[in-house]
Amino acid sequence: MIYDLVLEDILNNTLKNDITHLYGNDSEIKVNYFKYSTNTSKYIIDCTLMISEIENNFENHPYGLHLLIEESLKCIAFTEPYIISSSVKLNKI
Repeated sequence: MIYDLVLEDILNNTLKNDITHLYGNDSEIKVNYFKYSTNTSKYIIDCTLMISEIENNFENHPYGLHLLIEESLKCIAFTEPYIISSSVKLNKI
C-alpha cells in the first residue's frame, strides 16, 4: 500500500519542525506498515519513533506521536477507521 510511504514522507518532511519541537533534533518517525486488519475491521498503522535522547523527549509519547499521525492523515484525506501501534527506538549518534 502506498499510504505508508506517503504518511512517512508527510511526517518527516512536512511536519519535521513539529517532530523536532516534540522529540528533539535528529528525531524521525518510521512507518513500519499500514495495513487493513480483517480481525478488527480497521487499518493498523505501526510506527517507530526514533529519538536521539530519551531524558528530555519522552514525555510527549505516545500522545504527541498520535497527534502528528492524525494531522498527516488529514493531508491525504484518509477517513477510514484506524488503530495506531507505536514503539520507540533510541538512535545512537
